[in-house]
Amino acid sequence: MPTVVARYRSRVEAELARGMLEAEGITVSVLVDEGETAGVHTVYEGGARLLARDEDVDRARALLAEVEPGSGSNLQPTSMAVWLTALVVLAAVLFLAVRVVLN
Repeated sequence: MPTVVARYRSRVEAELARGMLEAEGITVSVLVDEGETAGVHTVYEGGARLLARDEDVDRARALLAEVEPGSGSNLQPTSMAVWLTALVVLAAVLFLAVRVVLN
């Protein structure tokens, strides 16, 4: 059964973490809470949870701890490369999704 590895304020943050973990060979999924609105006002902005298999939870949390926001001194060159790779993968996925929708 999947276990919550981390919680994020937005899907984008969760997807970036997902890309980094998958680059390290850990399969994860993102569960998004869409939030609530009242008329045109947002009452609650949804967040996202990152889920991993029980046997991968400790390793996933350790990898995420290396690159937590606000701890810039902990960013190692390899960690930064993984984050940049995750960002490129996310951009490619979004590009392809927009292309499919527009066609």
